[in-house]
Amino acid sequence: MLSESQRKLVLLTTSIAAFLTPFTSSVITFAVPRIGEVFKADFFTVVWVPLAYLIPLPSLMMLFGRLSDIYGRVKMFRLGFVLFLISVSFIIFSVNIYMLIAFVFITGVSGALIGTNSTAIVSHVYPANRRGGALGINAMSVYLGLTFSTFRNLSLFPFYIH
Repeated sequence: MLSESQRKLVLLTTSIAAFLTPFTSSVITFAVPRIGEVFKADFFTVVWVPLAYLIPLPSLMMLFGRLSDIYGRVKMFRLGFVLFLISVSFIIFSVNIYMLIAFVFITGVSGALIGTNSTAIVSHVYPANRRGGALGINAMSVYLGLTFSTFRNLSLFPFYIH
């Protein structure tokens, strides 16, 4: 059984991960016009950037849920978190739109690994009488990710006006 400090650490880690997935989705979507300018790509190519993130996210959750049952939720969550950090880091070094789309796709795959396992891990770690509060904090992180991405995007808005 985990101590209270270990439970809080698990909740913090899973909540950060739950925050990152919607935050990243919103930031990528808002950046589409600027991405098109930077890579000199047409609309039909640039539209694949957010799609590359959003398609694998829900599409792979059932598969990753089953694989997590087989191989362990914590192991799959860690894999998703590390893959997320690596793929986001590589996005910075994209030299063309196709490389960007590939790294964004990998980020979407890792987001599916994170999303599938974060609430399951919290549910497993907290006892029934405290589970609702912990899941509420985890769910709140998702909506904070959406909210903060909006503020971040609006703070960059003057740079998108020509």
